[in-house]
Amino acid sequence: MARGRRAERRARQVGFALTAAAALLVPADCTSHAGAGTAPSRAGTNTAVLPPAPALPHLKVMASLKLHQITYLVPTPTALWALGGPNRRLSEIDPRTTTVLKTVTLPHPAGFGTYTNGSLWISSFADSVVMEVDPASGRVIRTIRGSSATPIDHPGGLVALGSDLWVIQHRKAILTRINARTGKVTGNVALPGHSADSPRFASGRIWVPLATTDDTVIARIDPATASLDGPPIHVGSITCATNSLVDGTLWLTSTGDPPCGTAARALDTRTSEVSPIRYGPDKDLYEVASTGGSTWASDTTGTIYRLDTKSGKVTPSLTLEGHPDFNRLLTAFGSLWISRGDTGRIVRISVT
Repeated sequence: MARGRRAERRARQVGFALTAAAALLVPADCTSHAGAGTAPSRAGTNTAVLPPAPALPHLKVMASLKLHQITYLVPTPTALWALGGPNRRLSEIDPRTTTVLKTVTLPHPAGFGTYTNGSLWISSFADSVVMEVDPASGRVIRTIRGSSATPIDHPGGLVALGSDLWVIQHRKAILTRINARTGKVTGNVALPGHSADSPRFASGRIWVPLATTDDTVIARIDPATASLDGPPIHVGSITCATNSLVDGTLWLTSTGDPPCGTAARALDTRTSEVSPIRYGPDKDLYEVASTGGSTWASDTTGTIYRLDTKSGKVTPSLTLEGHPDFNRLLTAFGSLWISRGDTGRIVRISVT
């Protein structure tokens, strides 16, 4: 959906053509301030020192792993899985030691994934299939290609609800439902727009951002009826990067290249209202996550920001050295995880 230099990088990210490079992380300096004042008393004037202002949350690097190319991170109850895009690798990371337990090679490129009913479900955008993978062995249990009546064409993000798996067909703006027990495609929901981003589930609905000719809209789908729930919600300016779901808020980010917008937008899934605040104008914000009582945002170059959801202020908190990259954020196992797709590095962060 984006244009120019960032559009080319976005196309590589969607198409899973990534390159590896090194990255170093340097946490930004954080300071606290104390104030002083005077208070009168009957005996005279006493100097009372006010308590220090609370320190801003600080990001601290716990561990860093250099892996293969990375398109997505999928947490399970016991591990974190790194999907390798065109190299077809799938790596299991032990969250207790932040070490790689095993790496397997899949028969198809792995782009997006989720976990449900004891299995990893991985979509292959390049090969138009969805794979069910056994996390214990890394073996592909089955491969779903759809049918002539309900084809699967360039699948992207997935969301799991009970025994149903919902997969977005990016190019056709179709949401496909798969029975996770049988592996059968059970239906399609046509969506407004000409391309779609990853689906998210919140407030009893599935939310899908879509690009139209001159706008970005959000479609709401009722999973019980497999149908659209009301008219699409207009965001107001085109967003061209990705979306994140954090504490009931759907965040839509943008690359800033024309005709894309220049700031992230936020939609409250409980009220279906879009916040009037434009977050991080000209910051190229990419993904959003929450941990340590704060909200954090990455960009498409090399900075992690603390995001004030009420005022819209973004504060640089971590600098990633190396080549510009798409920096995905994930909260799992009590930490903030950063994956850099092009550089193939995963960094585990604590918030102090």
